[in-house]
Amino acid sequence: MKYHHLLMPIVGAFHCISLQLLAADAPEKRNVIDSLFQRWEKTLPEPTTISEMNGMSPRDTCAQHDSRTYGFLGVIANQVPIREASDLTALVPWSRHDDLCIRQIALDAIVKSIEFDRDELVVPSMHDLEDYHYHHIMVALGQYLRQNKVSYDGALFDGMYVTIGPDDVAAFASGRWEQEDKPSLNFRDCVEFSGTDLVMGIMDKNEGQWRIKHRGTSKVDSIKITPDQQMLISTSNQVSPDKKITQMLWPVAKDIMWFKQQGSWNWTKFRRAK
Repeated sequence: MKYHHLLMPIVGAFHCISLQLLAADAPEKRNVIDSLFQRWEKTLPEPTTISEMNGMSPRDTCAQHDSRTYGFLGVIANQVPIREASDLTALVPWSRHDDLCIRQIALDAIVKSIEFDRDELVVPSMHDLEDYHYHHIMVALGQYLRQNKVSYDGALFDGMYVTIGPDDVAAFASGRWEQEDKPSLNFRDCVEFSGTDLVMGIMDKNEGQWRIKHRGTSKVDSIKITPDQQMLISTSNQVSPDKKITQMLWPVAKDIMWFKQQGSWNWTKFRRAK
């Protein structure tokens, strides 16, 4: 009994010390990750093998570095010390860095840590802040942190993806959206959403101006939101009401959303028409 009374204060003291060490450990680990990326901001490691030197490189040059292959940027990402889920919060600011190479390294480290399905990734576009792959990774990271009960600042993902519910769809998507213009395009798609109708149109260029050439209206039957924040809009054609089509709209910013028909492999980027 005397030993019991002696041990209780000692156990309690060790418990308090352990909690203090854990609390101090979180910012220390974040500082290690930040220090690593701050060093890479100035100078990236050099490739040491032929395989690291060869392969596809980013189309756009990194702002502060010589060109590096995607494979070698992945090798660098393997050096990021991620030991538990909470460490991943330190990577979020780096994943929106203005230097493409730094973003790619942070994203590679996130994708590997959360075991995001690489088969769904197109590497040359995952670092594009307006691309749906980038958006998808950020949504998946948020889900991963919540599943692992990691507390994080509510502002951590501000501006990185759009969160909507079924009641928000009409307010967000209403109006006309046009396929992003590219010099190589002679035709572009456009979409108009009113809440009750979805109008699909084809635009062509006439004397330097884009005009709607064809359009078809479908009735909106239902709207659902997926865990990945995609809008699934089920529609029926006015000419053939029994023909049901699900259109998938994926907002990634206030004036940008990606669009495809369910079952298609291809997403198309749309901007809100001015």
